[in-house]
Amino acid sequence: MLRNMFIGFCFWYHVSLFASWKQRGMYAACICISQLLLVLSKMDLVFSYVTEFYLETLVDCFYVLRKSDPPFVSTGMFIKQGLGSFVTFVVTHFSDPRISSTELRDLLLQSISVLVQYKEFLAAFESNRMAIWERN
Repeated sequence: MLRNMFIGFCFWYHVSLFASWKQRGMYAACICISQLLLVLSKMDLVFSYVTEFYLETLVDCFYVLRKSDPPFVSTGMFIKQGLGSFVTFVVTHFSDPRISSTELRDLLLQSISVLVQYKEFLAAFESNRMAIWERN
């Protein structure tokens, strides 16, 4: 039920972020949140207090922006400007035991699965140091 509520929020983000300047702002916020979560995840005690809502919202907003019609930037620009921190976050945390929700860990794993289906995004994973390290 909670997941369905977030799907509704994703639709709301799509409707309310139709203007490209709003989409750019939301993308910048997603990248900042990704980078913040990466820093917080290095502090075990602090990361355990991050609520699941922030993680789910980050993933949902990213997907709404990735599928925006018309796209607010080209895929190449999307990858160059900050996708690395998002990729690093999902790769390093899809099996993180500090995330107690199996649904959330599954959502992170699905994020990886969806992104590697596209050639452009697969390149972002192949060039990401943490993704290469996790694979080995």
